[in-house]
Amino acid sequence: MSVITIEKITRRFSDGYLLLDEFSNVFKDKEFVTLLGPSGCGKTTMLRMIAGFEKPSTGEIRIDDMVVNSDKIFVPPEKRNIGMVFQSYAVWPHMTVFENIAYPLKIARAPKAKIREKVEWILEKVHLSQYVDRTPSQLSGGQQQRVALGRALVAEPRVLLLDEPLSNLDAKLRESMRFEIKEIQRELGITVVYVTHDQTEAMAMSDRIFVIYKGIVQQVGGPTEIYRRPVNQFVADFVGKVNFLSGEAREGRVELSGMGQSIPYQGPCTGKVIVALRPENINILSPKGGSGAPVLAESPGGIRPGEGRLEGRLASQFYLGDVNDCRVDINGEIVRVITDSFSYDDLKEGQKVSLSLREFIVYQDDGSGGAGIVT
Repeated sequence: MSVITIEKITRRFSDGYLLLDEFSNVFKDKEFVTLLGPSGCGKTTMLRMIAGFEKPSTGEIRIDDMVVNSDKIFVPPEKRNIGMVFQSYAVWPHMTVFENIAYPLKIARAPKAKIREKVEWILEKVHLSQYVDRTPSQLSGGQQQRVALGRALVAEPRVLLLDEPLSNLDAKLRESMRFEIKEIQRELGITVVYVTHDQTEAMAMSDRIFVIYKGIVQQVGGPTEIYRRPVNQFVADFVGKVNFLSGEAREGRVELSGMGQSIPYQGPCTGKVIVALRPENINILSPKGGSGAPVLAESPGGIRPGEGRLEGRLASQFYLGDVNDCRVDINGEIVRVITDSFSYDDLKEGQKVSLSLREFIVYQDDGSGGAGIVT
């Protein structure tokens, strides 16, 4: 059992700057938790406080039943039984793969036979058995990161902490490593706290995502909830691609500012509103045919059935292989649409198109530009 309990953790610097404000939650046993947010939001600081590399200003952290941080207690990192993988691989350049992974066990003075048994076991898990005698200079970036992961896991820690471990890898390696880390976590049944600013990583790997902005948790939820039901504009914008359209909600519709068009809406917001419309939730109706009836989603009030159509002109399209990334001009306002790559052959720049909206979200426009951001 490896449960992390965080109660009202605050981190304030000596100059008074508040980096993290009363973070409280429970990370469950065997859960993969991601702290997601932009640089400077406090996510890495939270991870370092769990690890014991930084002390909170106030609050308490427990790992299982052991208090590791409080006003009166501080347990040093080496006594917390945690594994940590950093953004930089931090592997010993003069050691072989075997020696790097065995290092924590040697420090703990484990018997040689036990060291070999455990290292060989973890080499299998991180797919490095064939590289056992190589040094880091003979490995790729992804292989070096797996060495760091193996070293963190070999001592069988209660908790694994990962601080943006994939940010130095190229796009293809990042994608493969996401799934490898998740598979290892599932197989070992270990609690993981993962820090990243990459929303794709968070979506692919997490059981729960904590979206943080300026030291405040904006939303907590699973990938589907965070993506399809963002509680405010910051979450909608940070997690995925989105068009923000201003308008006014009245009499069952939203009149879109500057477009001279409207869409149906039966939610609770009235007056000035912001419509959040994800590019992949828009169908371009090509001249050759139509589309099925769409479903409009409104959050946080729920899902509303109906049909939303907009008329415009295709300003540009970009063939990306797997998708067609389009820009549609609606009376001078540009709407991004991501659609099937095969539509690239049917559509022509400059032609008139109809847009069918499958899902959108309406926020009350309070004039702050944040639409309910918690501060």
